[in-house]
Amino acid sequence: MRIIRAFYSCINFAYNKKGRRTGMASLIHSLRLTCPSVAGLTHLGKMQKYLRTKEEIQVEWDESLSDSNLIDTPDGIIPLNSISPEQREAILFDVMGETTQSAASYAQKGKAKSKAKSKLKSWIADDKLPQQVAKLVTSCIESTVFINVNEISAEFNQFELPRKNQKLKQLIKYINSHNALIDKPKTLNSTNFQEILFKIPIKHGVGADVISHRSMMESMKLYLQTYFPEYPIKLMTLHHDERLPTENTGGHVHVFISGQNSLTGEHDLRLSQIKRVNEFLIKRGDGADCLAESGRLYYIESSEVYSYLQQMFYEFINENLFNEKDLNAEFSPESERQSAKRKAMNKEAKLPKHQRPFNFYTRKIEWLQQQISVLNKQYQSITYNISHGEQTLAKLQTENSEIQKQNLDWQQKTSGLHKEYKQLLVKRDDICTDIEKGQEFIHEQASISEQLGVEVENKHAEVNKLNQAATAKHKQVIKLDDDISKKQALLARLKEITAQALQPLEQMISKIYMRFQTADSSKGKYYFNMVLEAFNDKLSPLIRDISIDIAKQTQDNALESALKRKNQKLAENKSDSGL
Repeated sequence: MRIIRAFYSCINFAYNKKGRRTGMASLIHSLRLTCPSVAGLTHLGKMQKYLRTKEEIQVEWDESLSDSNLIDTPDGIIPLNSISPEQREAILFDVMGETTQSAASYAQKGKAKSKAKSKLKSWIADDKLPQQVAKLVTSCIESTVFINVNEISAEFNQFELPRKNQKLKQLIKYINSHNALIDKPKTLNSTNFQEILFKIPIKHGVGADVISHRSMMESMKLYLQTYFPEYPIKLMTLHHDERLPTENTGGHVHVFISGQNSLTGEHDLRLSQIKRVNEFLIKRGDGADCLAESGRLYYIESSEVYSYLQQMFYEFINENLFNEKDLNAEFSPESERQSAKRKAMNKEAKLPKHQRPFNFYTRKIEWLQQQISVLNKQYQSITYNISHGEQTLAKLQTENSEIQKQNLDWQQKTSGLHKEYKQLLVKRDDICTDIEKGQEFIHEQASISEQLGVEVENKHAEVNKLNQAATAKHKQVIKLDDDISKKQALLARLKEITAQALQPLEQMISKIYMRFQTADSSKGKYYFNMVLEAFNDKLSPLIRDISIDIAKQTQDNALESALKRKNQKLAENKSDSGL
């Protein structure tokens, strides 16, 4: 199994200004957005500063290869280019959430809720609402969960009260403000969404023909649904345009998951990741390394969370993707992770791609320089071949003159060869005559051989008849053996049945014999009762008669009389039951 490395990293984007700025920049890159599709909209104008310039795009990806990019949608995995820029912008704002519009929106909605709440409470206190309506409004004010405004409106409209529309409008205003604040994070530093990157480094040469791009996306999706199902996947794309035109490697997955728990509404992705890590550690027997699930960790422990997440991902991706392709992802040795080159790469990873000394653009320039070097060598080789060819042509022209002179000599020799050829034709005719005579002789020998073949076939037919007769006899012998085996089995069964039938009689004889041996001792009475007890309706009438006769032959009058009485009683019972 071939050992490879896999790159797995995750980064959190908060609700604060920095989180929104960096999150939007990452989403624009992932969705391959280059310019706003609609002009005159405020939020798109603000987004303009995050968009890539033409020069930056050249640094980050090759637009001519963008047809290879994919995106996961509710309808399945499709090419990213099949989605319009407008649709991609809608996806971006869906992932970013309402914080893309106004950072102060929560404060505004909080004020609106307080104002509406105060108005509703004053109506209740002043008895301006009927009792049932007041009860309905109170339940809305005390609610801490999402309120269905349509259901409340329908219930409110069942009642008649003064200035009904005004009061209903105020109640709806409160409900809308309340619902908008349900998902409010505790702090702007809470995680809005998290980006996860999955990539197989180019140097391992694992192309799309070995690990398909769809299988990479499906495996990543299965991983998240297995460990973090309560955090919805907001966006997943695969890029395969950050490569050279001649390559089939470098495909990588960007996936964005919500930081909000879909079951509880809490922004607790980090805490859930710590819990999953602890479950992973306990499962593999490292429970002593578990981290505090409160989330209060030292700096080194915080880095361990992502180290363990990488281990979880490696274990999952090996089992569900790599191993079936005879690949196994393992971590780099400590010496490689602590090398100066790795530290420099980690430092560069924090920079925008167009600011990194080593990126797609510099790699493409290096590749083009290599191509130029190869073309220069090819040009030098062609130039040399042309020069060498000219020298060869001059040499061939000289050789051609000599060949023409030799050709005259060959023409003279050819005339002599024609004469020899005619003589050879005469000899050939003589040889043909000899061959015809030989063929006649062979034909005669073939006739003789054919006759011998007929005789041999007749002999073979006789042998086949004898073999068939022998086979028939053999089948008869086998049948006789089967019949003998069946009769032996029948005799064995009869013997077994006879033994079973005689067993009760043997037992009775044994007990009578013991009675006979101890008739004059203290045990005589014991065996007398034993014989009498065994003498029951389970014995056939014949065996009972034989038992009475044996008692008579042993001159045991007491036993004989007792057996006769019991036998008569058994017979009477049987006749009564028959009636």
